[in-house]
Order: sequence, then structure tokens, then C-alpha cells
Amino acid sequence: MRGLVAVLVCSAALAGPAGAAAAVTLVNLTSPVPRGSAALLVARVTGAPSKCTIAAFRKSRALHVKGLTPKRPSAGIVSWAWQTGSAAGRWRIVVSCGAAGSLTATLVVS
Repeated sequence: MRGLVAVLVCSAALAGPAGAAAAVTLVNLTSPVPRGSAALLVARVTGAPSKCTIAAFRKSRALHVKGLTPKRPSAGIVSWAWQTGSAAGRWRIVVSCGAAGSLTATLVVS
């Protein structure tokens, strides 16, 4: 029971109140996705960043992917959709939103 209480306390501390410090959190990432299929990333942004950027990396190389352009969050949400390439593997996805922070996620293309 003590472990459950500790988990609940940690979760509440991470969520914080509505006016809490700025943060970027992953809401959804379609993964795994088949080669050549659409991928979607949705993030929640707290604070007031002017815009967010997204970058994709495969084998430590930056990928130039159509559709991964800077965006401004709307109602605290920012999202990107793009077509994956024909090569299978793991992509490292990095979303950066200025003072709100950044997040890193892994997309698996099968």
C-alpha cells in the first residue's frame, strides 16, 4: 500500500496545478507504424512558447521530413503528421518548445 501512495504522490507532483511551470509532455505517438505509413505525434505544452519545432533522427542522422515544420500550440496542443520512409528502424523524435522545454520519443517503423 505504501508503494501505491508513493506513486500517486509522484504523479500528482508531476501533473501539478494548471498554472504550474512550463512543460512539454507526450500525449500520443503512433508507434509502431508500417514503412511508408502516416505517423502522428501530439504533445501538450504548458506555458506560453511562441512556437515548437520537431526533428527526426535515424542512426544519429537528422532526417529531412516533409511536414515537420515549426508550429504554434493551439489551446496547449501541438501536433505533426508525416509519412514515414521505406526503411525500417527506430527514429528518435525531439520536440522543442522554447522555455516550455522539450521531449524525446522513439518511433518504430516496421
